[in-house]
Amino acid sequence: MAHVEIPMGDMQVTSEKHKVTNGFEFLQLPQLPLGQIGYPQAHEWIEHRKANIRPWSLFVNTNNIRPPPNITRLSKRVVKNIEYFQSNYLFVFIGLVLYCLITSPLLLLTVVASLGICYKLSQRHSRQELTILNHKLTLAQVYSLVAVCSLPIFYLVGAHAAVFWVLGVSWFLITLHAAFYNIDAVLNPGEEEFNTLVMQELSHSGTKYSLYFCDEIRSIDFILVWDEYNGEAQTYRNVERRRIFEINLEKEGLQLEYEQVETNGLHFIKIHAPKTVLRRYAEILKLRLPMKELSGSYQRQTSNIPIIQEGDLRTADSMRYLLYKEWASLRKCLHYQPLDYIKEYFGVKIGLYFAWLGFYTHMLIPASIVGLLCFIYSCATLYYNKPSEDICNYNGTIEMCPLCDHFCGYWDLKETCLHARITYLFDNPSTVFFSIFMSLWATLFLELWKNYSAEITHRWDLTGLDAQEEYPRPQYLARLAHIKKRSINIITNTEEPKVPYWKMRFPATILSFSVVLLLIAVAMAAVLGVVLYRMSVLTALSVYGNPMVTSYAILFTTATAASINLCCIILFNWLYVWLAEYLTELELLRTQSEFDDSLTLKIYLLEFVNYYASIFYIAFFKGKFIGYPGNYNRFFNFRQEECGPGGCLLELCIQLSIIMIGKQTVNTILEMLFPLFYKWMNTLKVHVGAKTLNDNNMRYSSRKNLQWIRDYKLVEWGPRSLFPEYLEMVLQYGFVTIFVAAFPLAPFFALLNNVFEMRLDAKKLIIMYRRPVGQRVRDIGIWYRILDSISKLSVITNAFIIAFTSNFIPRLVYLITVSDNYSLEGFLEHSLSKFNTSDLKSDTQPKNQTSVEICRYPDYRESSDSPNKYDYSIIFWHILAARLAFIVVFENVVAFVMILVRWCIPDMSPKLRDKIRREAYITNEIVIHQEALRALERPETDIEPGVTQTYVVANESTDRWNRVMRDCLSTSELDLEVHGSPISPVNTTPRISPAAV
Repeated sequence: MAHVEIPMGDMQVTSEKHKVTNGFEFLQLPQLPLGQIGYPQAHEWIEHRKANIRPWSLFVNTNNIRPPPNITRLSKRVVKNIEYFQSNYLFVFIGLVLYCLITSPLLLLTVVASLGICYKLSQRHSRQELTILNHKLTLAQVYSLVAVCSLPIFYLVGAHAAVFWVLGVSWFLITLHAAFYNIDAVLNPGEEEFNTLVMQELSHSGTKYSLYFCDEIRSIDFILVWDEYNGEAQTYRNVERRRIFEINLEKEGLQLEYEQVETNGLHFIKIHAPKTVLRRYAEILKLRLPMKELSGSYQRQTSNIPIIQEGDLRTADSMRYLLYKEWASLRKCLHYQPLDYIKEYFGVKIGLYFAWLGFYTHMLIPASIVGLLCFIYSCATLYYNKPSEDICNYNGTIEMCPLCDHFCGYWDLKETCLHARITYLFDNPSTVFFSIFMSLWATLFLELWKNYSAEITHRWDLTGLDAQEEYPRPQYLARLAHIKKRSINIITNTEEPKVPYWKMRFPATILSFSVVLLLIAVAMAAVLGVVLYRMSVLTALSVYGNPMVTSYAILFTTATAASINLCCIILFNWLYVWLAEYLTELELLRTQSEFDDSLTLKIYLLEFVNYYASIFYIAFFKGKFIGYPGNYNRFFNFRQEECGPGGCLLELCIQLSIIMIGKQTVNTILEMLFPLFYKWMNTLKVHVGAKTLNDNNMRYSSRKNLQWIRDYKLVEWGPRSLFPEYLEMVLQYGFVTIFVAAFPLAPFFALLNNVFEMRLDAKKLIIMYRRPVGQRVRDIGIWYRILDSISKLSVITNAFIIAFTSNFIPRLVYLITVSDNYSLEGFLEHSLSKFNTSDLKSDTQPKNQTSVEICRYPDYRESSDSPNKYDYSIIFWHILAARLAFIVVFENVVAFVMILVRWCIPDMSPKLRDKIRREAYITNEIVIHQEALRALERPETDIEPGVTQTYVVANESTDRWNRVMRDCLSTSELDLEVHGSPISPVNTTPRISPAAV
């Protein structure tokens, strides 16, 4: 190991005890005599640490950050880094200690006090030594005594937690840096460069062999792998199946080549599909060919994308390298995506997903800006809200009725001051404006996406893609192989097995429907369990009677219940996906599109209930049917949950934010960790020894770097791997639109998540997954219908949230009908009803009786001295009528504007429509031209006897063909170029003058 000496300069030590500055003399405090406490080498050790500090620019140089190639190199790298950067790591540890002290004021004061005591004792020790029981103590013993006496105090201020935190974080950061910092590039730069050049040369030399057969002519189109060490793979039945399958592939014209990795038993079967086979299957599958000649091979119904990754990430001239640098980098998160390159490399289906995700993320920008402006308005007017200020600044005491039976006592409304102010941030007039804006935004998003997707569909040649021509699924045909009854498909005119409806399809449909209902009931039961948890915890917290506990009881209960609900959601997700796939397979759906649509609908319905059930409960049911003191409506002998004086909007906001942000965070972490784990497992299978570059294994290392072996280490991209990505974004879209009235910051957090999600998904797809099989689709499928349904549902939910969950309508009614000066002064008193405590039942009265005669509760009911005791007051019915009227007006106004927006924005831009019509026109002319040429090639025997006919082919010039294909021609110019000028007949016999385009 090379040693690098870094001069630190001479240390100037002065013996001056006083420093004079501007005529003033400052006394320098003596340092703690470390050299006198029994460790005279301490000063020398500190100076040695300072001299061995490596340059911090070298320590944090990101160019040397590289993952370790294997476990052996990892351990060696960690040892070398710790030895080389040990002084830097020490200062990192000291920095963490200082940070921990700064962020812990009590611990900092305790440390300062201990050091002060040590300093005073050292001063006294210099004058007179401390004596205990006639035994003189050394300074080291004095410091040890102070440390022992300080241990209980340090424990009380949390020093033990701080120590464990500093040790844990230090170990994590140092290990992370030591594992990923390539120290060989610092110690042996020449050797590192040589190794890089050699590996690049090996990679480039094996690139052609990696992508082609051994003859370096036939390309590898697909690869099959089997492991001989797998016990089931060596059974006679599987060996025979594999042999027959390979024979059938060769009979169909495919060409196979076999390769085996020597040490781990992996067998690779390389497959090449000749063009003759592709043409034959194009006829069998009835793939339409283009009407005009193309310079390259035609790809329409399927994509001719090799399954092998195009080089590694260091091959600068490959498409994979370009996408990795320009697309899968967080530094490019503010740039547009290279959609055409994504489509060319991964296929249309994945390209269309990223096109939709990018468009959705861009559309979130205006929604986020408006949401932030509404939130800023709420913060700016927080202390001008009269109801919340009345609660916080009320001079007297407003005794509220007990929150639970027997154990809870009367409490002061002022204790909910914090709750009232936070509620105002999400329950103010800007909420109504933002709800209307988001309803229009959802419509605008869908209409603009249809317009944008039409351009992508045309640009990627997907306009004429017909799903009705899709071939039946192999799983469908395999399950119906025993069915003898056949029928003719009226679309494809082919014979297919006919599914017995009453014997197979109807029972599968009933079973699927029943299981889905059962799973929905299970999700509802989980929500019910969380509700009971909230009831019991709120009761338990209210027993203490502490104002601080009462003030934070609602916030604590809501936050913990939402966290528990999030855990239940994550657990149910895994169950739902497996059951939905099994049930959909039983339904015997013919095509892959039908199967995917049915599976998507099932899983989304289950996930909808799973994610939104608790939110719907808080928004529309909690606190709506509780009754009143003395006559509460009970559930399992528990009092139902009540909303605070400001309603349940804050609890709805907490529930929504925890589930939305928590789901996004957990999904992002799992999406990155699971592929890393699976990739590591695959790497272990291919691990064949240490990577050395001597003459004995140079060829072996070259074979080990073959692209198809490196691809095997990656994670398989399944046929439905894109489904979780769509589902995550559509569920997020529901949070952004359905409940946006309760959480105006939802679009902003969605935007932040998507900016990183887009690039992390790209990085994951390029470096962790095998190259997927390209699929061609025309649009995003059933997801668009789901998004459209969510947008329509959001109008209804936001109208009901504003009307029934928030206090907007009661405040509006008070302003118009009750208030004399059109202000909210007195609204607090107006919204609280009175209850005579003598009417409480004996088993529900507070345990600690007080002299309270009247307690208040949030409702609009008559008082105890009214003839209609505790019945709904007239103002309640006025507010209810106003709420229903607001829902009708809100929904109709928004629906009218949505219809207007859809009418104003066409599904296809006029420019694109004209371009498609022009192409159709040229196609028709090409057909006419080809048919005319066939007519001219007819033999003379086809001409009637006695008729003299001369064939003149007009406009056969190549220049005119090129002019026709230009985009700048007008309709009249195009007609002139296509049909040409009239030609005089040779005789009176009509002649054929075909349009030679």
